Amino acid sequence: MKCRFNILVIYIFYASIGHAQNIIIQPPVFAPFECTEFYKLYTGTVTNFTEEAFKTQLLVEVEYTSPGGVTSKLADGIITGNPSIDFKPGVTIVDNASYESIYKNRKITFYNKEIEDLLSRTKCLPPGQYDVCLSLYPAGSSGPQGEYFTQTCYTRDKEMLSQLLLLSPFEGEEIRVDLPLFTWTAVTPFNSKAMYRIQIVEVLANQTPYHAFRANPIFYEKTGLRSNIMQYPVSARPMLPCRKYAWRVTYELEGGFGNPFRKAPDFLQESELWEYSTPCLEEERVREQPNNQSFVNPVYYKTSIENSGNYVTVKGDLIRFTCTFPYKEKANLEFAIYNQKMELESANIMVYNEVTPNDLPDLPTDEFYGDNKYVAELPANILFDQPYILVVSNTKTKQYLRFKRKQ
Repeated sequence: MKCRFNILVIYIFYASIGHAQNIIIQPPVFAPFECTEFYKLYTGTVTNFTEEAFKTQLLVEVEYTSPGGVTSKLADGIITGNPSIDFKPGVTIVDNASYESIYKNRKITFYNKEIEDLLSRTKCLPPGQYDVCLSLYPAGSSGPQGEYFTQTCYTRDKEMLSQLLLLSPFEGEEIRVDLPLFTWTAVTPFNSKAMYRIQIVEVLANQTPYHAFRANPIFYEKTGLRSNIMQYPVSARPMLPCRKYAWRVTYELEGGFGNPFRKAPDFLQESELWEYSTPCLEEERVREQPNNQSFVNPVYYKTSIENSGNYVTVKGDLIRFTCTFPYKEKANLEFAIYNQKMELESANIMVYNEVTPNDLPDLPTDEFYGDNKYVAELPANILFDQPYILVVSNTKTKQYLRFKRKQ
């Protein structure tokens, strides 16, 4: 984002007031490439040249001209103190550290609701031209109709940085290395105080990358990056096979003075969301074979202690699976099928403990320590092409198998 700031200061004095040159407002100085919050428009320096304090209230008026050239009133408001804003002799600096204590009561009305909504999300003023007038009135006066002590008007132009775009891994790419290289376009012009942040989340079944970032914990995050290239570190937890991940990059200024007074970072730009996947292991690929009912070489799906991951494909009316319970005594297992919302679909499932391959005994046998092989008959209410979860449980633990039934 190239930012150009043209600060035009106009001082208007009326000799009849008697305070014409006794107090002045100097507009704020903005650092280039910063995220400018709305309150910064009415910061700056107030100089009182007398030996007495001025009891005042501040009128703020802002007009906005969009990059397309449309001008409209953005906001205005009256700012008071407790009850007045008292400017003592000398110089008073109003900045982000002091404006809340000086301007205690701020009543700002926005007339451009789109920008108001944008500020509530990002806190940063959008590109365009801002014409700002700051007027000091006597405390308790009727406001714009009365005579002011002093007035300062200035113009600020704000432009965008170059666009932040993701480069690699490509959208939808399957990465086959343990430590992939992440790259994105460099934001120009360069700002020595800004840095990049990369975030990665796992995308669960039936989630979009957007929903994954809203609902799931961050899988990996790195802040303070100065370069637009980052290789996934060997010290980070490994990405699991047969999974999907989403990633994004932000460009930001960090605020605050360090813990415990750190403020949230000022976001300058945020990239789009891209998704990539990791290859499945060979046994995972076998699970995805559509015909798992072969009696010559049957396929068994292994349950998991977590209700996450891909949905395996089951063809026909039977589902074969194994589950491990670390108990040498009989496990007293219960079997049930739930839909994707974890609402019970069937609690009466016919399940056999398969002792020898391809043999369905009349009665279940006692469980044994280790992998237990089972065959379950899918009830008629289990629909085709719909996601379901088979839950195997006892009094101590639960295991899950996510599946879809195919014709």
